[in-house]
Amino acid sequence: MRCKIRTKDFITLLKIVHSFNRDMSLFFTKDLLYAEGVDSANACLLRIAIPAESDEEGVFCTDYEKLMSILTPLKDDFTEITIADMITFVTGNTKFKLSKYLQRESKELPKMEWPCSAELKLADFTSTVTTISQVSQILELGVHDGVLTFGGNDSVNIVESVVPTTSLTPEADIDVHLSIDYFKDTIMQFKGGDTIRLGLKTDAPMIAHVKTDNMEMQLILAPRVRDV
Repeated sequence: MRCKIRTKDFITLLKIVHSFNRDMSLFFTKDLLYAEGVDSANACLLRIAIPAESDEEGVFCTDYEKLMSILTPLKDDFTEITIADMITFVTGNTKFKLSKYLQRESKELPKMEWPCSAELKLADFTSTVTTISQVSQILELGVHDGVLTFGGNDSVNIVESVVPTTSLTPEADIDVHLSIDYFKDTIMQFKGGDTIRLGLKTDAPMIAHVKTDNMEMQLILAPRVRDV
């Protein structure tokens, strides 16, 4: 099996997969390379995909940290991958091989419905979450009277921000608490996206969807249990 991908996109995907769950396998279709699976705590499900040119479907898992350390200094636009007894990577004049690890099955995103959908600028999302992370590891996300708010506190300091949306379709008031660390390891690493779409439901998993010409990510994150 042979596959050709943009090196820059591949490195971004590897960074996210490595920080999320380094045991995830990478899957090839004719026109995509994607990773799909849950984190080690089974609290978050991630699907991330980039364009690829492949002669057939395939799958591999390897040492992503070592792969990143080799690829990152290289300046060539494309990387070619051949999967046999070992995984061969060719970028420009550099060729190297890595061992294959035990392959994991793909974990499909569950079919769910969310009563509220919000679309906002990715830059507004990341800057607001970054600000709240200075005082809290929990993102308090709410929709009331047609307004989307992000908040957090550390029992002493409180941050709350009204986040402008390009579209918001609430059918009910929403309150959900989410772990900020998952955003740091996934969406906050996403560069170039214009907007992010959120599917929201009180005390239920949240779905986030980000897409550019070169990458697409979906994240389903279980809510944090509220402190009594």
